Amino acid sequence: MKRIATTTGKVISVFIGAPFVFAVATYISILLGQVFLRAFSGDIILPDWAIIGVWLVLSLVPTLLFIHLLWRYFGERWYITVSGLLGVVILVGGAILLSSLNSGPHRPNRDTRRIVDIKQMQLALELYSDGDGKGGYPPLSETCQDASILQNHLFPKYIPIIPRDRLADSGHPNYQIAVSSDRQQYVLQAVLEDKKSSVLQFLDIDGQVLGCECDDPIYCATP
Repeated sequence: MKRIATTTGKVISVFIGAPFVFAVATYISILLGQVFLRAFSGDIILPDWAIIGVWLVLSLVPTLLFIHLLWRYFGERWYITVSGLLGVVILVGGAILLSSLNSGPHRPNRDTRRIVDIKQMQLALELYSDGDGKGGYPPLSETCQDASILQNHLFPKYIPIIPRDRLADSGHPNYQIAVSSDRQQYVLQAVLEDKKSSVLQFLDIDGQVLGCECDDPIYCATP
C-alpha cells in the first residue's frame, strides 16, 4: 500500500508538477515583459527571437531546477519522462507566444508613435514656413523621399531631432516627404503596422498625393 502511494506521488510530481512550474514561470515572465513594454512605450524594439529567448530562459530555469530534483530523488526514468513532457509543453507554448507576438500590443504603440512623429514634423514645417521659408515649405522634390532630408532645413532651429521610424533599421520604411514645386503643399508619409487602425479609416488621405502613394496601410498628412 505504501509503495502504491509512493508511485502515485511520483506520477503526480511528473505530470502535474513540471508543467505547473513551467506555467507559473511563463506567466511571471509575460508579466515582466508587459511591464517592460509599457515602461518604454514601444521605443525599444526586440526581434521575435530575442523575446522568445528571454521567455525560455525565465521559464526554463525554475523548471530545469525542478527536473534536477526529480533526477536526484526519483531516478533516471522520471527524469527522461519529464524531459519529454517538457519538450511538448515548450513547443505548444512557443506556438502560442509566436501567435501573440504577431498581434501584440507593441504594434499599436509603435503606430501611435509614428502619428505623433508626423504631427511633430508638421509643426516644424509650419514654423519653417512662417520663418526662413517666407511663406513656403522647404524646396524639396515632388517625388517621395526619405524625411531625413528635412535635417538640412528644420534642424535644430525648428525641431530638435528629425524623427525616424523605430523599425527603419529592420527593413520597415522610414517616414517620407514630398513638397510641391510652388512650395505651398507637402505630404508626409508613414507606413502603419495595424491595417485596421481607426486613423486610416477616419483621419487619413488615400490615393496618390504629389509623388507619394497613400493607400492603406500608409498614413499621409498634408497641411
